[in-house]
Amino acid sequence: SAYKLALERFLAFAHRSEYDVIDATDLDYTLAEYFNCMYQEGEPVSAAGHTLSGIKRFIPELRIQLPTASQYFCNWQRSHRPLRAVPISWELLQAMAAMCWDQGSVETALLLYVGLNCFLRTSEMLALQFCHLLPHHTKAELAVVKPFSKTSNGNAEILIGQG
Repeated sequence: SAYKLALERFLAFAHRSEYDVIDATDLDYTLAEYFNCMYQEGEPVSAAGHTLSGIKRFIPELRIQLPTASQYFCNWQRSHRPLRAVPISWELLQAMAAMCWDQGSVETALLLYVGLNCFLRTSEMLALQFCHLLPHHTKAELAVVKPFSKTSNGNAEILIGQG
């Protein structure tokens, strides 16, 4: 259904823009222009991916006949940096940490602060030990050493949490 919706949007764009799509070359040009417009308008890169995948799925013979549109999409993917959303609000984190503190679980309160500040996965938070936390001597910073990280190819990853 995502491919179908993406193709409907593309066809509406082609119709509004009055592009004549007669052959694969015209389709490649029109699709490339569509991706260019989407990029400039701030559309999500996944919408372009759905469009390209939809065309290649429903008309497989066009798979290798869309070089310009495919290149535009690959360039967009390469330059795209997703924005990471904070999982909970700062106020909710403070309330949860305060409840843990009041219940005598200081370690859990600290873990909540470190986990959110450094965007740690649950497994990374649970694997932390006291020796992995290195406070800065003069700044309100905490270095967190993640010895077993998913993203660091076996090397220790070091994150800096601002306080």
